[in-house]
Amino acid sequence: TKSFNEHFAPPAQFPDLLHNGDVCRILNISKRTLQHYRDSSVQPFIQIGHKCYYKREDVEALLAKSNTRKG
Repeated sequence: TKSFNEHFAPPAQFPDLLHNGDVCRILNISKRTLQHYRDSSVQPFIQIGHKCYYKREDVEALLAKSNTRKG
């Protein structure tokens, strides 16, 4: 988590929300894959207007789950 926070500083207005680009870089996936994750309820999200945001803890949980499968 420390390394995660060093590389991906939270946005000033909503410190616990990440946007699409951040999530794609963190998970090393494409925007299309992230859309699939949203559509299939793999990654929870919040929609504000026409933009999707993701809770930092949800992204960290998915990343941890992904790393557990690889190891």
